[in-house]
Amino acid sequence: MRPRHAARAALLLTALAACGDRAAPAAPAAPRNTPGDHAAAGADRDPLLSAERIELNDVWVGLGCSHEFTATLTPHGAVFTGEGALAIGYQRDAKATKPVSVPRATIAALQTAMAAAHAAMAQAEPTDRTMVSSWTDDYPSGSMTFTGPAGVHRLEFTEQHRMLQWVHDGKTEPLDRPQDIFDGKSSAIWDAYSAVLDAAGLRPWIDQACGRD
Repeated sequence: MRPRHAARAALLLTALAACGDRAAPAAPAAPRNTPGDHAAAGADRDPLLSAERIELNDVWVGLGCSHEFTATLTPHGAVFTGEGALAIGYQRDAKATKPVSVPRATIAALQTAMAAAHAAMAQAEPTDRTMVSSWTDDYPSGSMTFTGPAGVHRLEFTEQHRMLQWVHDGKTEPLDRPQDIFDGKSSAIWDAYSAVLDAAGLRPWIDQACGRD
């Protein structure tokens, strides 16, 4: 190649390389969190408060006026509202319904108590179960099921010692000691759990239905 032609070829290659640099796409930016990401994170942090549906169930069978209470609540501003049903009697066939509501603040308090109880149980020493009182003809059970962006979380107890446990993602974890080892005083998690039923007006409803008011 003649020197003049070699110089022209070199200039042409330099120009093409420069154009290629200008046309090269910039590296994609790292993805940023979206509002949906923040909502999901909030739901994981607040699994009860972010629930789109809360199902309440409370059963007592024993000597006296047995009952079964159920309710399904959905969020509406500062409250969770829905319809409750109360069946009275051993066969629980006398059933009545009425609107019930629970403040979001009450659910928030339960969520705080649940987190504290979970942390405390993780650090607690095993309890001597001989401290638990004897069984009686008292057959209670209850649950609160929270369904929403964080999945399904259920607080439940299944027998008269009323020891709450947390059911989520295929695992069941105790949140409390049996209530009868507290020297007549209920635990903080049990008080927060009961406050939800109190807010729903369950106790006076049962008293009225059983003729105790």
